[in-house]
Amino acid sequence: KPKHWHLDYLSGALTPLEVWFTYDPVRREHDWAKLLLDQKSIKPVNGFGCSDCRCDAHFFFRQSRPKLVDFRNGISKKFPAHAEIFSAPVT
Repeated sequence: KPKHWHLDYLSGALTPLEVWFTYDPVRREHDWAKLLLDQKSIKPVNGFGCSDCRCDAHFFFRQSRPKLVDFRNGISKKFPAHAEIFSAPVT
């Protein structure tokens, strides 16, 4: 299968466990990246996943698995109009 997205290049090395998503009518990927860049425990992989915008990164590294409740709280504080964030296991 041809590789198209940056994430396709990591698919053989990573095992996704969970997906976080929203049905917000506003595109929120840049807001999510801004929030993650503010976290000291999260390291951006500069240039990865953001070749079509001006963000520093859309891909991040963290030593431990983040908690969705913490992410939701951060989003609601920084972006109060943001729609609900959901999660689903990757099967």
